[in-house]
Amino acid sequence: MIKINKVWSEEKRFKTLEFKPGINFIVGDSSKDKDGKVSNEQRNGSGKSLSIELINFALLKKSSESRILKVPDSILPVDSYVYINLTIDGKDVTLARNKQGSIKMKIGSGDFIEQDELVTKNELAKLCGLDKQISFREFCNFIIKESSYTYSTFLYFFISNTIDRLKASLYFFDLPVHLFEEISSKQDDYDGIYAVRALSRKKIEQKGLDIPKLRSLQTDLEIKIQEIQNGLSYEEISKQVSDSSFSLQQEESLLSDLLREKGRIVFSLSEIEEFLNHTSDDVSIDDKNLKSFFNNYIKGLGDFVQKDFIQLKNFRDNMSVFKIEMLSGQKEGLQNRLKKVESEIDIKHESISKYRTIIDSGKNHLQRGMIMSNDLLNNFNEYSKLLEDIDYCDKNIAEVTSEFQSLYNDLQAKFFLISEKESSFRKTFLEIHEKVYKNRDGVFSFDLGVKRNIKNKEFFKIDVEVDRQGSEGRNRGRQIIYDLSLLVNEHTSAKSHNLLIHDRLLFGDIDTDATFNILNYLGSLKEDSFQYIGTFNTDAMSPEVANERLNFKVKDKEAISLSIQEPLFYKQFKQSIDYDEKELNEKISE
Repeated sequence: MIKINKVWSEEKRFKTLEFKPGINFIVGDSSKDKDGKVSNEQRNGSGKSLSIELINFALLKKSSESRILKVPDSILPVDSYVYINLTIDGKDVTLARNKQGSIKMKIGSGDFIEQDELVTKNELAKLCGLDKQISFREFCNFIIKESSYTYSTFLYFFISNTIDRLKASLYFFDLPVHLFEEISSKQDDYDGIYAVRALSRKKIEQKGLDIPKLRSLQTDLEIKIQEIQNGLSYEEISKQVSDSSFSLQQEESLLSDLLREKGRIVFSLSEIEEFLNHTSDDVSIDDKNLKSFFNNYIKGLGDFVQKDFIQLKNFRDNMSVFKIEMLSGQKEGLQNRLKKVESEIDIKHESISKYRTIIDSGKNHLQRGMIMSNDLLNNFNEYSKLLEDIDYCDKNIAEVTSEFQSLYNDLQAKFFLISEKESSFRKTFLEIHEKVYKNRDGVFSFDLGVKRNIKNKEFFKIDVEVDRQGSEGRNRGRQIIYDLSLLVNEHTSAKSHNLLIHDRLLFGDIDTDATFNILNYLGSLKEDSFQYIGTFNTDAMSPEVANERLNFKVKDKEAISLSIQEPLFYKQFKQSIDYDEKELNEKISE
């Protein structure tokens, strides 16, 4: 079990966060706008979400993705450490991290040791018993659901921004993460090789031929060349043939690797090109809609808005240019590498052709080349190169497909072994679903494709549904029931370490009855068997309603209460990524 005990700053830069076993609430002030309406996003600038960010930052979230780096240095200096103390399977662990990237760690009552970020993550993964199947951060990215977490898609393996979530679930269910990664790698290899084959086939078709016709034509050329060679006399060079055979094997192996690399590059370039060609104005915000959004934004936040509309337009335009430039730069780099790889492929073809000439003809002297017709020889070599590419691709496609089938067989066998865990988890999921929605109309199952087609990218998903599908609120309900099932199921609770952190998941989009049912379910669990940290605003759950509908007192579960007057950080600042530090300091001083 992992239990977060405390988050603090020795320099008193922000309020200390202390957590107990069981339910812990970070409570914010009212999020009503000027018209008295409650925002679904529950934002009010008091620091609820930033509290979760502090936890995640201290647990080594990627710096470039952390909002903590946006906190002005006057509020949180770059050398000021954020400390977190937690208990991991009975061991007392304390981490400290600052915005400069310095990290300190100590276990038990020992001294702090400053160490590298990767070393620290690996040590934490070992303490958590992750068995090198997933990283410490892949574990945290699932357990901690920040305000930016998306719930519209659920645990699909091949959606890039959610791959770490599925890897965590695979780990929780004892499914082999490495098999999924190897299968995905084989599919990428297949796509790359097939792309190279398609290019070679296109070149053949441009000559008005197809592959069978080209082979027939190649045979005719070979016969004509042989007729020219019939008059030649020569001695067999056995040593040269033997040496060339060995060299040929080496060159063919290197050529195979180059063709696979070329395929990956071609495939990546096609993806970038498709994105650039299909980027149109209808996916951006025009000035009219941007103006409407900006006016509504000002209306909701009042004096907290420190930017004007022109600056917002400039930011939008700059981001659009940056996106195109970034992709164009990546495209240019791939194109340069493709030229180099193609050049190396040409060299290997020449080398292979040389060795094959030695092996097949047994002749290695100038007379052979002088007698042959240059036109015939040039055509023969050109056609040989095209057919070699096709043959190499076909050979590699067959090998990759065979390897894919073998891995898929292994995967199917693993699923058979965990069928009992799947049934047990389904039972847990439906029990919680009944408590939340008062019925058992939910669905949980592993969906592994029956057809073992290497082209099928979405060959696996975790199929999870709740009674009320279709909206963001129901997507969130589906997620929280799944998370709670992981928390309590006999097969997954230990690996999930009985810890969940949800920012703004409750209330808002989830209907009120479901929310109170979820909280009452949490309240019914043994307090020392889990830790749940969640956030909400007071207008989403008043004390009177809470006391009436909950089986516990909310005040007893309150870790900290924040407001605009008493925010998380002792020195108040505008939480906006649109401002740089200089501008923020100027606004604060005013």
